[in-house]
Amino acid sequence: MQSNPFIRHAQQVHTVAHGGAGEGGSDPSIARSWLRCLEDYHLDPSVIEAPVVLEHGRLLESRERLRQV
Repeated sequence: MQSNPFIRHAQQVHTVAHGGAGEGGSDPSIARSWLRCLEDYHLDPSVIEAPVVLEHGRLLESRERLRQV
């Protein structure tokens, strides 16, 4: 297995989420959460980037635009 901790974590997420055994065992609720992150939210555990943070005003504007749809 890779020595880079980020790569190891990404591999473990994919393994556990798809029913494999993780290092040291895994909690089924964690596996379901990771699978949901992969499939529903299309998150990639191998990508390292900061989250997008919206200012309160921009968040309200975005919500209003979506509500009008």
